[in-house]
Amino acid sequence: MVTSEKYVGEMNPAEVEDAMFGKYKQWEQLKPQNWSIFEKTVIDLMGKDVNERRDFLFKNVNFKDIKFM
Repeated sequence: MVTSEKYVGEMNPAEVEDAMFGKYKQWEQLKPQNWSIFEKTVIDLMGKDVNERRDFLFKNVNFKDIKFM
């Protein structure tokens, strides 16, 4: 499969800025009702513990709904 998509490590600074802040991007402020649950979720998804991330994903993602292009 040939794609024109680039990942952050393959982009120059101007491309990263456009990808994150371009005119078609919309940012919304997160307002978690329970900060401790929010914080744990972010740590599980972004932290170094692969087992926590894997467990969270397998518990919360329906992989049958994922479509590859």
